[in-house]
Amino acid sequence: MVNETQEIEIKDLNIHNCDLIQILQQDQYVQRWKQDQLILFLKKKQIQGLILFKNTKPIGYCLFRKLINEAEILSIEILKKYRKKNYGLILFLKLEKIFLDLKVSKVFLEVSEKNLIARNFYGKLGFICKRTIKNYYKICNSSQNGLLLQKTYF
Repeated sequence: MVNETQEIEIKDLNIHNCDLIQILQQDQYVQRWKQDQLILFLKKKQIQGLILFKNTKPIGYCLFRKLINEAEILSIEILKKYRKKNYGLILFLKLEKIFLDLKVSKVFLEVSEKNLIARNFYGKLGFICKRTIKNYYKICNSSQNGLLLQKTYF
C-alpha cells in the first residue's frame, strides 16, 4: 500500500525527460523503447506518456496513443521493487482521467498470455480479452501468444 507521507507525482513525458524511460526499463528482459525513437514519436505527437515519481525518483511510466475516439496503451511499467503497492493503480487512474477528458470510448492493450500478474491487474481494472494473437511476442528464440484486451467507457 502507498504510504500517505510519501510524495507521489505524475509528470507528462516530453523530450526533456524521456531519457528516464531507459532507467525504468532496466528490469525488463527486453528494452522496448529507445530514447531517439521516443523523441521522434513525441516530436511528431504520435504518442503521449506519463512518468510516476516517488520522492522525486522515477518508479514507473506509461506510453499511449489516441486513435480518433479510442486509445492504445503501448507500455506501462513499474519498477519491480515498487510493484504490488498500488503504484500501477495510481498511474492507471491518472491515465484513465486523461482518456475521459479526451472522450475516449475504448482502450486497448496487448499482454503476454503468460503474464498472469499483468492479466490479473488489467482484469481488476475492467479489461476483457477480445482475442488471442498467436506468436505475438518474440522472446529469446521463442514466441508467446499475446492477448488483446479492451476496456469500454461508454
